[in-house]
Amino acid sequence: MQPRLLKNAVRPPLPYGRGSVNDWKPVPSLLNRACQEAFFGCSQRRELRAALLAFFLLFAMWAPATAAETKTTIRVNVKNQYDKPVENAAVILDFLGGRSAKKFGFHSKMHWEVKTNMEGRAHFPPVPEGTVQLQVITQRYQTYGKKVEVAGEEKVFDITLNPPQKQYSAHPPLKPADAPKN
Repeated sequence: MQPRLLKNAVRPPLPYGRGSVNDWKPVPSLLNRACQEAFFGCSQRRELRAALLAFFLLFAMWAPATAAETKTTIRVNVKNQYDKPVENAAVILDFLGGRSAKKFGFHSKMHWEVKTNMEGRAHFPPVPEGTVQLQVITQRYQTYGKKVEVAGEEKVFDITLNPPQKQYSAHPPLKPADAPKN
């Protein structure tokens, strides 16, 4: 059986570069025990145990509070100005509001992107209650965007997309080009 390498091992001098890893020998355990007693006395061990106990008690009280987080299922129905479903529209949902207890009060960054089906419907997995930003993007219609509060078991959004507006300019129209001179 070969001796194991230890972190606190001492290597004997090697004659002319000869030797192997198997030549390492562990430091005597008396030195280790003396170092442990110097750094971790009896009172420090008690303080460490008390701190660990307090940490586990706080964790035990915090864990049930995170389990009670309520979630909302979001469904989106997208139609055009003639009440016809808009298929293959990108529906983007960003969770903006609320702070998650699971992340120690930091914002939860959640983002989903789905496409509408042939009936113009999109479904999202359950999201925590709070503020969300909902966007609907498609090529033949204006982009829709709104920040809303969600609460309850299910929230349904009926969105009507409008056709794009005609282009306009703040500048006067350009003069017609001069006819070429012969």
